[in-house]
Amino acid sequence: MRIRLLVSAALLTASQAALADSVELDINKDTLRAIYAHRLDVGYQGLEMDLGYLYKEDKGANDVITASLFVGGDEWTDKGTYTIRMGGRAMLATPDAGDVVAVGLGGKVRYNPPEQRWGVSVEGYYAPKILAFGDGEEALELGGRVDYRVLVQAVVYAGYRHIEVDTTKVHNITLDDEAHIGMQLLF
Repeated sequence: MRIRLLVSAALLTASQAALADSVELDINKDTLRAIYAHRLDVGYQGLEMDLGYLYKEDKGANDVITASLFVGGDEWTDKGTYTIRMGGRAMLATPDAGDVVAVGLGGKVRYNPPEQRWGVSVEGYYAPKILAFGDGEEALELGGRVDYRVLVQAVVYAGYRHIEVDTTKVHNITLDDEAHIGMQLLF
């Protein structure tokens, strides 16, 4: 409960900052995920960070808090634009089998056809035992989505996400493994 309150306050504070880039919110029948992303173009082009919170109602205390740091950019070709981000995502998960802190390495790739409003993206992060702490042994997050730009500053999407952790007590704890719909607001 304390973690939820702390993350809620942090996300509300972060969303009020004048330098925000985007806020994402996606849902399904029992899961809510919010992500605040900000470009850190202070001397380094392409540096981006995000803070996220996933709440899953039917799993008890399986909240997931994430913080990511990426470098990346756009690659334009005559066949479309590829947006590529590489970096790491720190995760704090609280399954019943113990608290997991992990730092996964990975990234995101998004493809947007020329002069089209839709795109498709995939992302993945993996934290082996050497990058897992607390009760954690391993962590994995995979996802993909199809999006459509409704306005210059608003995107809607449908996607799928899989988050799994191993602890010292239990292996293959699935924290999320469902489809979702959502929106991203850019400002």
